[in-house]
Amino acid sequence: MRMDRYHQKVVRTGLGSLFRYGNRFGYAPLRDSLVRKLGVLGLQVTQNQLLLTQGANDALDLVIRYFVPPGATVLVDEPGYYLLFGKLKLAGARVIGVPRLADGPDLAALVSILVTERPRLFFMQSLAHNPTGSDLSLHKAYRLLQLAEKHNLLLVEDDPFADFKPTSAVRLSMLDQLERTIYIGSFSKSFSAALRVGYVACSAALASDLADLKTLIHVSGSEYCER
Repeated sequence: MRMDRYHQKVVRTGLGSLFRYGNRFGYAPLRDSLVRKLGVLGLQVTQNQLLLTQGANDALDLVIRYFVPPGATVLVDEPGYYLLFGKLKLAGARVIGVPRLADGPDLAALVSILVTERPRLFFMQSLAHNPTGSDLSLHKAYRLLQLAEKHNLLLVEDDPFADFKPTSAVRLSMLDQLERTIYIGSFSKSFSAALRVGYVACSAALASDLADLKTLIHVSGSEYCER
C-alpha cells in the first residue's frame, strides 16, 4: 500500500488539521465511516457512541482508568493479552483469570468466580483470541450475556482482528447492542501499526465521559492519523 499517496492527500485537503487540536471524539468523517462499517457487522451505533483513540491499547487504558479503581476485581481470559495484564497491574487491580477453552471461556469456572468474587468487568476477546486463536461459539455468547445480566457484569470486547474475520462471526457486542458490552477495535493490524488509530463503541453517555478522560490524558487525538 502506498502510504505516501495518502499523506499527500491529507496534506492537500486538510492542511489546517495539521496545526490544530481535533474534536474530542475524533475525526467526524472517520466516525461516520465506522457507523457504516459496524452496521455491516450487525452493530447499530450513532456517531456519538464512537470515540477514536490512539489504538486499541489506548482504548483499553481509557476503560481501565474509568472503571477500575485500585483494588477492584476484574476478570481476564487465561491465557490472555499480556499488555492488558500489565495495564491492570499498573492500575492496582485484582486480576482473576477465566480459563479459555476452544469455544470461549470455561463457563463453569466463570459462574463460580462470579458468585464468590463479584467482579465488575470481564476483559475478553471473542474472535482470534490472543494467544490461542480460538473463536467464541454462539451458545457461549448467549450464556455469557445471560450471566452478565444476572451478575451485573460489564463485558469489554477487544476485537483487533475484525477486518480478518467474516462479518457473520459471533461478537458479543453485536448480540447485545452495547447494553452490557463495550466494543474496542483497531486499524493497527489491517492498515498500519505506526498510525495509532483505534476506537471504542459504547453508550453515548459513556463515550462522552471517555472523551473527557481522553482530553485530560492526551489533550487531543491525532487528526492527521485519523484523516
